[in-house]
Amino acid sequence: MVDQIGQDGPLDLESLPHSDTIGAELEAARTEPAPQSAVIPTAPPEPAKEPEEVQMAKRLHKMGWNPELSIRATCRILGEPEGGVRFLTVKDALVVLRAMYEQDSAAILARLREMEWDPDRPYLEAVKALGFAEKGYWLTLVESAVVLLQQDALQEAEAIEAELAADLPQDPAPASKPTMAMASVEPKEGWTMMQRSLHWHPQGTQKHKDPGEGKQGD
Repeated sequence: MVDQIGQDGPLDLESLPHSDTIGAELEAARTEPAPQSAVIPTAPPEPAKEPEEVQMAKRLHKMGWNPELSIRATCRILGEPEGGVRFLTVKDALVVLRAMYEQDSAAILARLREMEWDPDRPYLEAVKALGFAEKGYWLTLVESAVVLLQQDALQEAEAIEAELAADLPQDPAPASKPTMAMASVEPKEGWTMMQRSLHWHPQGTQKHKDPGEGKQGD
């Protein structure tokens, strides 16, 4: 290569790349993002399957099933055998169903309080206002919530009555008066003196002593 220098004419130094240009090109190449490999789409992970008792409880909840009914009746409505492992699964489903209804009951009570529902109105009107069907266990839940509202209203009325009574002026207690029994009691000594000044008739009549009584006549 050294032998070829100058054979094509004088070397043009200006045509050679400058060191600053080379450094800029290297820096640009260093900062450019590397080409990414194609991403192969993957299927989303399947959600964890719920336990069978939870699935059964959801079915019963949608039906408005009464959790107080027997396990055998629940098995029949679900089409499950009335014995074996499935029987125990239905039993567990009723436990889950009761917990679900407890949450529903709290939500219904909170909603009625938010609506400032009058507890003296028929509870079926509350069922309609909440958007429930007039059947199933929802009726029991709404009725229980209305009863709680009635108890709250009663306690509030009693508290107001007690507060008003506390603000009223209290009358002084009347002075005690002696009773007839107290007035008829005499000290023992005074009673003896009275006996001496009176003659007591055998039949109970009494007379004052006559100063001349008991003296012999002239």
